[in-house]
Amino acid sequence: IFTKDDQRVLFAHIPKTAGISIYLAFVAAGWRISNYKHRTTPRSAGAMLKEKYGVESFPVDGRTFLYPHAIQHAPHFIWRHWGEFDDSFAVIRHPSDRLLSSLRYRLDWQKKRARPHDSVDAKVQSLLKSNWWVWMKVGGHLVPQHHFVAADTVLFRFEDSWQKQLCDRFGLDLENFPKVNVSKKNEMVFNNETEVAIRRRYAKDFALFGYE
Repeated sequence: IFTKDDQRVLFAHIPKTAGISIYLAFVAAGWRISNYKHRTTPRSAGAMLKEKYGVESFPVDGRTFLYPHAIQHAPHFIWRHWGEFDDSFAVIRHPSDRLLSSLRYRLDWQKKRARPHDSVDAKVQSLLKSNWWVWMKVGGHLVPQHHFVAADTVLFRFEDSWQKQLCDRFGLDLENFPKVNVSKKNEMVFNNETEVAIRRRYAKDFALFGYE
């Protein structure tokens, strides 16, 4: 939740859609953050906000106890209980690219959990068959994007000039959108069978958000 003066805005943070950059840009423009689960790891938003802006604590608004995972990634059925908002927004991303980015970011997890003979595609296909609670255990990175947004949530496409659009809407400075938490590039790609599985599992995201 971002608050400034009399404005209260909900950022529906879909994992792997530049969330930390958005936190930094809003704080730089004088907004306060609440409902962020504080972490101190070097690449976390909490560590960066403390180092750059001296922010050490994050207030809690609403019934956050209903969601036991990273509260900043709360889906709509949770954050709708946090009160009224003047605005809500989210950054959406092509489902296949978002999943690939998540896997790149979690390469250490992959190396620990996958057996040597497991392929990336086999692991992904297995995860896509898992239930909701398994998806939650990996930080919400697998949860379909439509679960995070309300019918009136303003959507910015990751593939478009979303930073400038956010700046125009909320009075932010484009210079305060650093590239942080970017996964390292590698040769990981999905085979055709995995792409079919992704499109089946995220069919509503593809249709609702107009991705092909």
